Amino acid sequence: MTVEFTVQKRLELQTEDISNTHGLIRTLNGKSIERIQTSASGNGYGIYIFALNNGGGNPVPWYVGMAAKQTLCAESVTRDKLRKYSAAMFGRQGKPSITFISADSKQAISKIDSLETLLIWIARSKNPGLINERKVSGRPKTIISIVNQVSVRGVINRGQGQPSSNAQAFAGLMGLK
Repeated sequence: MTVEFTVQKRLELQTEDISNTHGLIRTLNGKSIERIQTSASGNGYGIYIFALNNGGGNPVPWYVGMAAKQTLCAESVTRDKLRKYSAAMFGRQGKPSITFISADSKQAISKIDSLETLLIWIARSKNPGLINERKVSGRPKTIISIVNQVSVRGVINRGQGQPSSNAQAFAGLMGLK
């Protein structure tokens, strides 16, 4: 049985420079962290993707994470995650963003770990510098099995009809367009 996930609207974020680093080290500013924490689209469980956009074309994914024990809003801004985002931005230009993919049912929550594995594999094919350390390689047999278990509306096992603008933006982000 295929379980469904839905891509939420990408949240554009802002940064602040760490003093005395001449812009080399950046972090998300307080307003952006609050925006994530209060986002209605992040009230559930699922996957989040942190990305940087250098101005032209689609953003580049830098970190893929999952939220299965606490909400997307809470998990995506833990101290550890904020350090990972700063590492992704270290010495790089570009505007950060975060995209949430929410589980549509309790059954989908049980497949969050599998979807994370698939999306890390896809993101790594677009960006070999992805900062995820776990699940960075997958055997084709495992990946195919996951593809048969999950659906991301308008992107993976998308079904009929026109994908939503959120789904189209996410497909571009992940290099699936």
